[in-house]
Amino acid sequence: MTAYKVLAVAIIVSFLAGACADIPVHDVSKSFAVEVSHISEGAEPIQLDFLWVVDNSASMCQEQWALSQSFIQFVDQLRSNLNIDIRLAVTTTDATSNQGRFVNTPAQTFPPACVESFQEPCLGDIDCEKAYGPGWTCKDYAADQMYNFNGSINSSCTYRCNGDGECCEEFCTDECGSDQSCVKTMCEEAPLADCTYGCRNPGDEATSGCVRPPDTADCPANLPTKLTMQNIDLFKCIATVAPEQAYSANIEQGMAAAWLALDPDGPNAEQAAGFLRPNAYLVIVFVSDEDDCSIDDNFCAPNALCEDDKDIAKCAKDGGTCKLDVAYSYIRGEETEVCCGTVKKDYFNICSLLGEYKGYDHHVLSYDLTKSDCQSNEDCDEGWYCKE
Repeated sequence: MTAYKVLAVAIIVSFLAGACADIPVHDVSKSFAVEVSHISEGAEPIQLDFLWVVDNSASMCQEQWALSQSFIQFVDQLRSNLNIDIRLAVTTTDATSNQGRFVNTPAQTFPPACVESFQEPCLGDIDCEKAYGPGWTCKDYAADQMYNFNGSINSSCTYRCNGDGECCEEFCTDECGSDQSCVKTMCEEAPLADCTYGCRNPGDEATSGCVRPPDTADCPANLPTKLTMQNIDLFKCIATVAPEQAYSANIEQGMAAAWLALDPDGPNAEQAAGFLRPNAYLVIVFVSDEDDCSIDDNFCAPNALCEDDKDIAKCAKDGGTCKLDVAYSYIRGEETEVCCGTVKKDYFNICSLLGEYKGYDHHVLSYDLTKSDCQSNEDCDEGWYCKE
């Protein structure tokens, strides 16, 4: 893509710790406008090709909703400062399943994993009640398995509800002032037009939770894969991508997805040619709540053995190929073929090791392949734990 002008290779927009209620997207546009104001003097509109790479894991429901509400402010700010000609497309961070293809189908509903919760170190409900108040329960893990190798937290606090009114009272409090005196009365007829939270599985202590559905009810069924200034108002429809609970969506490969989407010689070459304009500035925006976990093409799954003639279909099913792996062969002391390029379900917790493939070093850091099967953590060396 070196033939294209790059105004900003990446604007990173990370929504962390559930802080998605007041995302100042318009503030981002102000700084962006300053950066490009020096090229806005000509009579011809400035061409800007925006690729938005939106995290489609199940933890992103709230952030996607907030983005859909704020984007028009971003566009209006650009329009007020610049003479611009925008082209915009959206892809997801799931480079395994979606593989960089542009999205044109809005999410119609959010999955159960989208109930309001926060990743929080907790060993019991009392920890969540102290942090967030009554009604919050802990999905706990053993203390030695609470954190992953990449620093993420496994345990979480979730609000359990008995009806839509309780969700309204817990999450729709902006209109009632500091004393919250009107919340209960306001929420009697929930859900409301401006507070659309509903209670899933009301009364169930294990599965109930509050979910705000995607703001896509007014979106047309058939959407274009790329938008222009003429239909930019449809952005909320294509940016509200359907969150997935599949393991491939939980390994956020934003950089890989962007490359797959725009590589003129890649799997989406026709898509890239129809989107990128030679005289446009390219802007790539990543919207995610996790670090990038793009996996090197040479990466091989250390616990997925294969034999080319028999198992090549198995590897291809997960986006990989069966080939000889030098590092794994060295560890085993014999030539060994492994599924390469395959993303396995348990890789999320070591994703920080996958970005730059280091062959033997990766295997040593990720798995001690010389050990026999374990039954408990006591069977492992210090610093390691036993996992199926």
